[in-house]
Amino acid sequence: MKHQFFSSIAKYAIRAPSGKKQLGFEAFHAQDWKTAAIEFDEALRNGESDRNIWLSAASAHERMGSHDVAATYTSLANRLHPSTCYDSAAAFGVYAAAPVERDTIATFLTEHAAELSTSAELACLQAKERTTAARAFVYWDTDNRPDIVRQCIESMHKFAPEDLEVVELNAATIKDWVTIDESLLAGIENPAHRSDVIRLNLLSTHGGLWLDATCLLNPGFPFLYDQINRENFFLYTYRGSRTGNWFFWAQPDSYRLQLLRAALHLWLESGRPWSNYFMFHDIVEMLYWTDARYRNDWDTGLYLHPREALEMNKSLGRRLADHEWFDIRRRSPVNKLTWKFDQSKLGDPTTGVARLVSEAARGQ
Repeated sequence: MKHQFFSSIAKYAIRAPSGKKQLGFEAFHAQDWKTAAIEFDEALRNGESDRNIWLSAASAHERMGSHDVAATYTSLANRLHPSTCYDSAAAFGVYAAAPVERDTIATFLTEHAAELSTSAELACLQAKERTTAARAFVYWDTDNRPDIVRQCIESMHKFAPEDLEVVELNAATIKDWVTIDESLLAGIENPAHRSDVIRLNLLSTHGGLWLDATCLLNPGFPFLYDQINRENFFLYTYRGSRTGNWFFWAQPDSYRLQLLRAALHLWLESGRPWSNYFMFHDIVEMLYWTDARYRNDWDTGLYLHPREALEMNKSLGRRLADHEWFDIRRRSPVNKLTWKFDQSKLGDPTTGVARLVSEAARGQ
């Protein structure tokens, strides 16, 4: 499945590419980024210029780590061959990564705009007829949880407000809460991407809060919950409409939520595979540039950057003085951590991860 997206780019490129351009697409399909970059560069020098080749060349160079070249090629694509579907110069001005992948998504969203909008509006109307309770969903495939995951889930039960029910889910119990067409999940190999589909369908059905299992809550969480509870959709935002989805709040009658669900489902139902690790985030972002109602709702919604929520994770491998740990530990009402860390760091009691594990052992 991982090669299908790249072959689809070649399929929908300007028809009958020849010479170096064709070799570039073949190498891109094989994920041979170096060869693709060389062949695309040669094709461009030979005058074979269109939007798709510039952006494909940009993505190939980006995959090789040549970010300056990728940024230049993306800029040239938008200058020489601007998109007729959306304001591509503005979109890539906010965030420049994965150019051909995101452009393909934006084009898809524009081509199916009327269908997606109608689907979302109908889902919003149906959601208004349902009664939902305030719930926070946390998911881990099995009952075999790493220590940090156990500590995070314990913090959810400890610091969630009384009116917010914490619901623990796994691969066996998720079916009690939401029905997902298995065909949507069949071609998704990465557990993180399967989780993206699960969280979107859970919130579309029940509304509430999705917390990644590595979210550690603090005593100040009820204040944050009070803020987001006034919104019908909330994701921490890095820049523009570029977000994370590890902390995801939505009401089931949110247009943004239902449009996002409709877009992801239609993408998968049409046989298109997951294009890159952050494809879910790409769809969240590119809907902003292709749907006016979604953009207006976004611009009038709550904006919070997760800067402080990410500080603890950056500190897990560092040696910290007591006062530094105390400050980092309580700086944010929610902390996004990882359960994957260098085990050798546990041998030094002053590292962030050793301090965290020690707290868990003491029941803090």
